Amino acid sequence: MGSKIKIRQSQEADIAAISALLAELSEAGMRSLPSDPRFVRDRYVLDPNRVSSAVAELDQEIVGLQILSVAPVDNAYGVPVGWGIIGTHVSPRSQRLGIGRRLFALSRPAGAAAGLRQIDATIGATNDQALAFYESLGFRTYQTAVDLVKKRFDYPTWSSST
Repeated sequence: MGSKIKIRQSQEADIAAISALLAELSEAGMRSLPSDPRFVRDRYVLDPNRVSSAVAELDQEIVGLQILSVAPVDNAYGVPVGWGIIGTHVSPRSQRLGIGRRLFALSRPAGAAAGLRQIDATIGATNDQALAFYESLGFRTYQTAVDLVKKRFDYPTWSSST
C-alpha cells in the first residue's frame, strides 16, 4: 500500500516538526539558515509578510515546507519590494516524490491572490537540484553572482484590448 502525501498550510502546532525538518537539512549540508523553533515561528509560520507557508506530510510526518512571503524593504536577498520570495525545503528522505511541485501548486495561486507579479528564488550556484527544480516550475534566471543564482517567476499579465 502506497503512502499518501498531504499538502496544507502550516499551523503553530507544526513549528517543532518544521524545525526538525530544517535541522535534518542542515545536518545533510543542504541548509545554512537557522532551524530553531523561534526562527521557524517568526520567519515561516507567523511571519507578517507571509503569503503561504505550505507543508507536505507523508505518513503524518512533515517532510516538506514551502514559504512564500512578500519582500519587505531592505530584505536579506535584495529582492525588489513587493515581489514574492520563495523557499522550498524537502527532506532528503522524501525527494523525487513530486513534493516541491505539489507545494508550489498551493503557493502559486496564493501568490496570485495576494497580488504578486513576480516571485524570486535565490539559490546557491552549486545547488543543481534546486536550480533545475525552479526552472521546471517556470522560474528563469535574471541575475547571477559568484555563489548565487536568482531565478524569477512571472505571473501572467492579462490585458484586454478592444
